[in-house]
Amino acid sequence: MMRTWYVVASMVIVLSPAAFGQVGSDTAATSGPNAAGEENPQAGKPWVVLSNLTFQRDGIAGIFEADYELVEGEPEDGAEYVWFVQVGVGTRLKKYAEFPFKLQPARGHLREVVRGLGSAAANAETYVAKKLEKPAGSRLRGPAHEKISGLLKEGEAKSAAKRPPTIVELAGPDAVGKLFAIAKPAIEPGRDNRQSFSVEFQLRGELDAAARYFWVVKPPNSSPMQFDVTLTIRRTKQGTGKFRASPRGSEVDVNQGPFEMSIETPQDGTSLRGPRETISNTVTLK
Repeated sequence: MMRTWYVVASMVIVLSPAAFGQVGSDTAATSGPNAAGEENPQAGKPWVVLSNLTFQRDGIAGIFEADYELVEGEPEDGAEYVWFVQVGVGTRLKKYAEFPFKLQPARGHLREVVRGLGSAAANAETYVAKKLEKPAGSRLRGPAHEKISGLLKEGEAKSAAKRPPTIVELAGPDAVGKLFAIAKPAIEPGRDNRQSFSVEFQLRGELDAAARYFWVVKPPNSSPMQFDVTLTIRRTKQGTGKFRASPRGSEVDVNQGPFEMSIETPQDGTSLRGPRETISNTVTLK
């Protein structure tokens, strides 16, 4: 079943396909151990390279077409795969659609007609993904997916040829046996021209429904900063996401590192002042 979204700023509204009239579907296809020292969960999984993305307007409808090649792995038994397309409508609005398709073991061609896009639709983008069940404890409404291709934009030749390393792979041996793996610590622009810390995370097990979770950032010469990320974690898609936070006031200069980052939880689940348990690997932002 196709779903379509409007996205305005950070708000996502899921609308039924009926809002845009009938959707024509004629998708066709033709046949043709990780760094953490654990079994690599990506081994044998499919990776797809997309090419030849075109978007043509037909009145208020849009015709999307793209080719794909399966370059790694093979289709998984029982898996459901979906093709995502999106276009910009104006400066802040994007419209998304997803279409189920049968992933073939060699090459294929994808084609879909979406009605009701409007004459301003432009800048098409696409990727393909595998549908997932939401992680236990997730409060996210809407689908959960695992991308099996990179993003291809209109005018580009091909999407990424290789699967990017996962957060678990980047985290390395220190993440073995931990509830979270974290990687890619960085400093990013924040609100009001303030700089923010960030780090990406991957949930690797089931959340405790009653527990609180804290992202802890330790400066070299002052007290650790802690950010309650419980709600962020529970709302993430497929257990992955990114934390972002700015220091309060002038308590720390983000440019004066190194900073150590980890995820902690109170040993009794909720206490703010009691002993903590570290439930992720530790990363250093230099």
